[in-house]
Amino acid sequence: MKKSETDLRLESESKVCPLSLTPAFAVLLGICGALFADGAGCSFCVSLFSGVFVSAAWILCGSSRLLKNWLPLFALAIFFVLIFSALSFYRIHLKTEMPDTLNCSGVVRSVRPWGEKRCALLISTEYGKIAAYSAKEKAPETGSKVRIEAIVFDFRKAAKKGGFDEEKFWKSKGAAKKCTLLKLKTTGSPNIFYRMRNFLDRRIKEMLPEKCAQYVAAITLGERSRELSLLHANSGTSHLLAVSGFHVGILAGIGYFIFRRKKYRIFGISLLVWGYVLLSGCAPGALRAAFMLQFALLSLCVGAPVSSFNSVALAGIILLLINPFNYYDIGFRLSVLSALFITSCAGNFGFVSASLVSMLVWFVTAAQTAFSFKRVPAAGLFMNVIAVPVFALLFPVLAICSLPAVFGLPFGGKLAALCEYLLEGWEIFARIISDAVPWSFSHSLIMNAVSAFIFFFFAADVSGYGKNMRLFIACASAAILVFCQTAQ
Repeated sequence: MKKSETDLRLESESKVCPLSLTPAFAVLLGICGALFADGAGCSFCVSLFSGVFVSAAWILCGSSRLLKNWLPLFALAIFFVLIFSALSFYRIHLKTEMPDTLNCSGVVRSVRPWGEKRCALLISTEYGKIAAYSAKEKAPETGSKVRIEAIVFDFRKAAKKGGFDEEKFWKSKGAAKKCTLLKLKTTGSPNIFYRMRNFLDRRIKEMLPEKCAQYVAAITLGERSRELSLLHANSGTSHLLAVSGFHVGILAGIGYFIFRRKKYRIFGISLLVWGYVLLSGCAPGALRAAFMLQFALLSLCVGAPVSSFNSVALAGIILLLINPFNYYDIGFRLSVLSALFITSCAGNFGFVSASLVSMLVWFVTAAQTAFSFKRVPAAGLFMNVIAVPVFALLFPVLAICSLPAVFGLPFGGKLAALCEYLLEGWEIFARIISDAVPWSFSHSLIMNAVSAFIFFFFAADVSGYGKNMRLFIACASAAILVFCQTAQ
């Protein structure tokens, strides 16, 4: 019997819902809801219920008609929320056993500036990873084998709400404890990967002009100088320095043109992107982008439709499974939040309206930025409209023009000098805009509400919500978030 037009329309509408379009986002939303409740001090059962409630509400509110045989799919999504949330709680609250004193060998996994005179070290030992602080002049190279004698301590928690939480920061980096170093002796050189990375770091600093070296080190090795970080923080463009989807996307675009044959393209782009992620230190934003890109490439292999929004959510889930403390890392939050928002509204804005998307991203991420850094500069609202397309062109030019100088080719110095002039021009422009728009906003409940409303309105749209339900869920999400923040 032939189906009527009404039956076909209803069947088509039933397939447009969160469970069919964005199942990974429903699971990610549930896990984040559970972690939010856990971080607020709720019990294990209440936190799990919160995650399940958030995920179930998102799926059911967005389904005008349920899919045929929807119950097994719905139960599977809720099952993933329960299992992944419970696993995250277990790992977050697991007490790591470690001796009060250490006298052992280790490997320095990362060295980062910590103030003007100190460095923060992440050292891998037989007991687990530990964080330590050292004077800059005494800090060993990344990847060095060391012998340490140290006294072990627990991390400090935030003294007040919104303050720096040493425990969450370092555990998001993989450290189990911190220590006071009594003795730190280098006993061996780094392996070939670290030697290559350290060599590149030295060549960048020695062979390139100052500003050029700072930018190249930031976009290739993930190492940002204090001066450069401050400049971009004041102009609201710090995300351009953090190795993230922006940089991975540029590299993938370059790889698309390098590997012209389709049978080599997927493998070539994957190799290029993952090599870059490893070289840059596996930043959460870069990992998220790499996973997302890999899902898209694999989907192309099997001929399946690609949902960028769902791929970002799936990448977020994987990173939380790898380390649930990533949830508390502001870099992870901003990276996933902005990527989800951009992919959610990609179908609604053309190239001409890209500036509007940049401005909306500022509103979406403003609450998180202000909460973590105490303020968000208003200049960023205007700067990103210009900065994103400018740096999308400038970064490839900078990388290509810097290579000859890094490898000591005769004409390399002139190309690097040209980049230096371009960067100086940009910094002058950035300071002019920052001075012209000197205001900044502190964290507030209104900012929370605006960020939540804009984000969930577009997330509901890409998840298949109807017009009226989009507005309802955006208002409800903003109200719930404000209530939760007030109740804490």
